[in-house]
Amino acid sequence: MVPSQEYTGKYDEERMSVSGLKAWHLKRLRAFTGAGTGTSTSTGSGGGSDVLDAEEKGSCWADVDLVAFETLPLLEEITAVRAVMGGIEAEGVERRTFWISCVFPGEGMGLPDGSAVRDVVIAMLGAGEGLSVPMGVGINCTKVGKLEALVLEFEREIEVIVGRGEAEWPALVVYPDGTNGEVYDTVTKEWVKSETGNNNGVSWDETVFGIVDRARKRGFWKSIIVGGCCKTTPDDISKLRKRIDQSS
Repeated sequence: MVPSQEYTGKYDEERMSVSGLKAWHLKRLRAFTGAGTGTSTSTGSGGGSDVLDAEEKGSCWADVDLVAFETLPLLEEITAVRAVMGGIEAEGVERRTFWISCVFPGEGMGLPDGSAVRDVVIAMLGAGEGLSVPMGVGINCTKVGKLEALVLEFEREIEVIVGRGEAEWPALVVYPDGTNGEVYDTVTKEWVKSETGNNNGVSWDETVFGIVDRARKRGFWKSIIVGGCCKTTPDDISKLRKRIDQSS
């Protein structure tokens, strides 16, 4: 997005509410789903092409295994995507599993809108009318150095609502940045190297594997999905895959 609103959450005024964000996401999902069995379509002039378009979209949706809502910077957007998924299911569109992952930029441990992890977890998994429940929740497009602390905080907050009987443990989804101190310049659209970078001498794949392995051993998550985001290379992923395979 230009100029990198996923890091700030400063969308245009029309998309700073749950209703505006619902409309934005629904329009894009409609490119794959068409209208559900519970909705009506127009007839008359061009009706034949409308039917064909709906059939093509239905065929496309049949090929979709999972929907990823990622790099979300706003609490309202978490609610919006859950409402959109719940809404299309209510229309008769066949359910698809989905995950929600958020971005935690900067040095803080909250969303760009200031929301704490506790609020994020409740928005992701809490009960609500018309809200579909994601199969996985987590973190992406975030510095790897912050990842473990965020995962631990997610675990603490999810354990609370699971203990109250308000949710079940989902899958953990983590795909942090592969940056080594670089910062994205939204003006030049380039990654700018910082003076410090990663001085601990531990590779990205070793760091991520350690975080995921410790999370697995704690035994909370239904499953763990791991990968990489910005600046991650195929070689990084290959090395991470090898570590995971060797640990099995």
